[in-house]
Amino acid sequence: MGSNDTFGLICTVFVGILLVASFFLNRTVYRMWARWSARNWQTVPGKFKQGEVVSLVTGRRAVFVVRIEYDYSGGRLSSDLHPYLRDFSSYQEAEQCLKRLQNQSILVRIAPNKPEKSQVLDSDLTSLLQSSPGAVTQ
Repeated sequence: MGSNDTFGLICTVFVGILLVASFFLNRTVYRMWARWSARNWQTVPGKFKQGEVVSLVTGRRAVFVVRIEYDYSGGRLSSDLHPYLRDFSSYQEAEQCLKRLQNQSILVRIAPNKPEKSQVLDSDLTSLLQSSPGAVTQ
């Protein structure tokens, strides 16, 4: 094997490691960026509609993620399964979160000049989840 073959192999392995790392970090980095950018967006009232618990396997452990659907009015009515994601260590904890959100009004942050783009931040739901009957502090 020549030096060019060795260099090519090393580059291929390095690029492969970068691709695998970006795949696993992508979800976390995207969520951090989305929440950071939405922190100063305008807040509008919203209404929780429904949600779902999704199981994700990351490495050797399972994480349960809550995704919620909500309505809000920010220039136009939007009703989709929005990407509010919150990780829980057990399915029961995630289900409790959804039960506490039933029929609740929530704060929704909408992007300036793009009212169809929205975020619900953990900080906006924390007090609601802690003050609801049967709430468990996370």
